[in-house]
Amino acid sequence: MDKQNTKHSKLRDSILGCWIGKNCGGTLGAPLEIAYGQEEPFNIAWYPKIQEGGLPNDDLEIQLVWLKVLEEVGLDFTVQDLSRYWLNHILYNPDEYGLHKRNLALGLLPPVSGYYNNHFKDCMGCPIRSEIWACIAPGRPRLAARFAMRDAVVDHAGGESVYGELFNVAIESAAFVIKDRAALLEIGLSYLPPECETRRAVQAAIEAHRKGQTWLQARRAVMGNSPHINAQYSPTNIGFQVLGWLYGENFAEALCLTVNCGYDTDCTGATVGAILGIVGGASSLPAKWTAPLGDGIAVNDWALNRGLRNLTDGPNPIPANLNELTERTLRIEGMVRARFGEPVEDFDQMLAPADLLMLPSPTKVFFPADDLELSVEYHGSPQIARPGGKTLTLSLRNPNPVPVTGRVEVVVPAGWSYSLPEAETTIPACSEIERQLCLEPGNSAAFGNRNVCWFGWRDDQRPFRSLQPIALVGAPVWRMSKPHVPSDRPSDEWIDWVGVPEEQVGAAEDQDGRRGLNRRIYAEGFDLGLDKHLTAPGIIYFQGFLRSPRERAIWFHLNPLGPAAVWLNGKRVFHSNLRRRFRPSLWGTDEGGLHGEVQLREGWNEILIKAVRLPEMDEAKLHFLFSEPPVDGFIDGFAAVTEPEWTAFPWEQSVIRGPALRPTPEFHNHAAAVGEP
Repeated sequence: MDKQNTKHSKLRDSILGCWIGKNCGGTLGAPLEIAYGQEEPFNIAWYPKIQEGGLPNDDLEIQLVWLKVLEEVGLDFTVQDLSRYWLNHILYNPDEYGLHKRNLALGLLPPVSGYYNNHFKDCMGCPIRSEIWACIAPGRPRLAARFAMRDAVVDHAGGESVYGELFNVAIESAAFVIKDRAALLEIGLSYLPPECETRRAVQAAIEAHRKGQTWLQARRAVMGNSPHINAQYSPTNIGFQVLGWLYGENFAEALCLTVNCGYDTDCTGATVGAILGIVGGASSLPAKWTAPLGDGIAVNDWALNRGLRNLTDGPNPIPANLNELTERTLRIEGMVRARFGEPVEDFDQMLAPADLLMLPSPTKVFFPADDLELSVEYHGSPQIARPGGKTLTLSLRNPNPVPVTGRVEVVVPAGWSYSLPEAETTIPACSEIERQLCLEPGNSAAFGNRNVCWFGWRDDQRPFRSLQPIALVGAPVWRMSKPHVPSDRPSDEWIDWVGVPEEQVGAAEDQDGRRGLNRRIYAEGFDLGLDKHLTAPGIIYFQGFLRSPRERAIWFHLNPLGPAAVWLNGKRVFHSNLRRRFRPSLWGTDEGGLHGEVQLREGWNEILIKAVRLPEMDEAKLHFLFSEPPVDGFIDGFAAVTEPEWTAFPWEQSVIRGPALRPTPEFHNHAAAVGEP
């Protein structure tokens, strides 16, 4: 009994140390976090700002939401459960947070929600959420990594961030049993594929330390192996974490070296603090660093700064302090131990299994079930264009020991058509079949931003299972001019050169309302593909339309690399002759003055964009985003907007549906027959 008590006491000490260490590192780094990477490091040796409970940080806060998932849903939670809790409780919108929530609002499910139209899928939003999975599965890194994988793909699928979370969670879980730093790094590296950039960044830090180089030389090596302008870029920051851990002789030095590397300082400091807290336990952490923060948990209240909501009231509020968080984490760990057994002691059993490195496609959605497992593969993008259509792959896996015979059933909106070869088939026992589903909206009125079809399996010998949704995003449609190269003025004046599309010659809603726009293109989400259309210095114009069901305020966010201008309904609203750093996010400001509030009128709204590629520019980029206006002046991340239609031109309005998705009579008839809501 004494041995069990001692074991439990050590586990509790390590879990508490994890949360305290994370709070210390996050509080140290939070005031120094920047948006863009910088060459010069910081030079701090103490908290820039201190308050009771530490500084509120999404690194810890989102894990409080995941604790609720584990308590309220259980260990069999799905990626859909995580996305549901995200929408219920998390209001953060910068970067991947806001973009993946926009995808969820469009009907896309994980992992597609974390992949499509997400410029930030390689950033730090999920590597910072690894501790909860390590603490409920201590000494079981393979299991902890599988939990973490579900978490990561909600908002980062297909990116380096997934590798970052796997690396962190493997080390943290193993650290409950193994204390040797070199062994822990070897375990963490086993969860990184040989070709990924995260591995190269980690190895750059390890190699610099092995050679006896200074931490500043190691920092330059990490930056050289994973250069990126975005301070939240995951590989660089994971490399900095390892650097601080290797070069720091104690808790304080490790945290300060990590944070002094710069970039996403709250995230890197928090993770290193968590690792050291697990390795040594709370009892090993210096009171000088822990006492000023106390035992409290600081959170960003939604009413003040759009952080969390619906978490401090109700039947299951989040923990009030770190000790309560530790006790509730221990209860979940007991559930894990009861199902999966005791922690692993053998080093080899902690290394990554081969199947975990074979990540599933980020554009394949799974619908697991006991009787038949369905999935749909979007093949790169969930967008559908009209004309053009979309071909998907439907997979049906029969886990039963007997064959099943039936047919694939598909329901599409009124006016759409589809083809599905061999709908009637037999699936052998413990086997999988695939079918190519071709969807074509034609000139249907039921086509817009969010389009939903349904598919399922009908077996007359078994109970009918529910149909599953196939969400398709209507491709944003634009018209584009040919490139122009003004010969009568220098390039720094090109933004002021007036091309034919700027000359108003008729109603913008008329197909001939603006001359010189003669090519129809489809953007990939926000990306207008400027690098493909403007391959040399020059000017190009894009014309698109938003059809709003009401008059409303909205924020435009234009993200080019060079000079640009935007007109709304014939009036120029933004204009800049500056070059800028690229960050296509739902932020309130940028360096070039191309963000801000505009007024949409009810009905059609014309957007005209002028983009300039200067001779000295090595590349060209242009993303056009829009969002809700700021709430109470809060501009660190806006809520995405999916309401205005972006899929057609006004002269095509006879085939455009209204703003809301209307289920077709065919769907209603089918739903009544099979029990769909």
